[in-house]
Amino acid sequence: MLEHCGPPFLPQDLERCIFEIAASDNGVVFDNFLVLRPILYRVFNQAAHLPYPDFKKFPSLKLEDVGHFAEHFITHSSFTNEEINHLLSSCPNVYDLAIWIAGTFRFFLPTVQHLRLRRLSAELAFFTEEDLLHPTLSNLTHLNIVSSVGAEDWKSWKKLTKLPHLTHIKLDSPVSIEVVRNLVLRCTRLRYLIISGYPKGMSVDGWITTQMEVAFQEIDEDRIILLFPSDYNMHLERMLDWLQGAHGGMDNWHFAELIFQIRRQKYLRDPLQRWFWRLNWMECLNERGREWYLNETKI
Repeated sequence: MLEHCGPPFLPQDLERCIFEIAASDNGVVFDNFLVLRPILYRVFNQAAHLPYPDFKKFPSLKLEDVGHFAEHFITHSSFTNEEINHLLSSCPNVYDLAIWIAGTFRFFLPTVQHLRLRRLSAELAFFTEEDLLHPTLSNLTHLNIVSSVGAEDWKSWKKLTKLPHLTHIKLDSPVSIEVVRNLVLRCTRLRYLIISGYPKGMSVDGWITTQMEVAFQEIDEDRIILLFPSDYNMHLERMLDWLQGAHGGMDNWHFAELIFQIRRQKYLRDPLQRWFWRLNWMECLNERGREWYLNETKI
């Protein structure tokens, strides 16, 4: 399934041809096409089977011509580390980076050290405590940990407290109650902690009833948002969520803000509810909440 995900798009040569024809038919100077390039190339999706932009398939499209428009950049192991470095070297304005590979931050440091990253999605093992002290990561506000294999105790996670501006954390793999408690207490600027991962071989319902629901009764904390993850393809779900946010839609970061406000305004039918499903969250609203949703939101 992964190879087919990502927003639909036309080949870049055809896109350019369409814009040329449209500009010519309307008496517009074709140079105005340049105004559209920041929109077309704001998101670099290098994680799909058909990457966008695809510089290999369309060699007439030059990385050095459009790379500086990129603000959101996603990639994974279908590219070599060297290829990723090459792409990032021409994208100086990226602030939202998803890099789902088995490499290390240290390898990419010479390339990304001049970026002012504010959002990062990667494996916990991607960076060391020393890496987190580097100025490149000092401005991070949103951190998505996609995998934390082998990181079962707080010692493996303590390094996250070195990020001075971290306000949002999302965990896509299961963690202990010790880790959750310490992240909430020790990440001093934390606004939300989103958890949406569960152990392999266990259903979502099984994980909730046997472990997390009981554990989270110990922590009375509105900032913890528990999301029902997909029981089908978590990797695909994560990628689509990232792309939705990059294109200005409702992603899990925005959804956490929504749930937080609903809790604070006491709009839930069950005030103690912790778990939420993106597809049916409106069913959790009480009468006042439904009225608020109909009258106040555009979502």
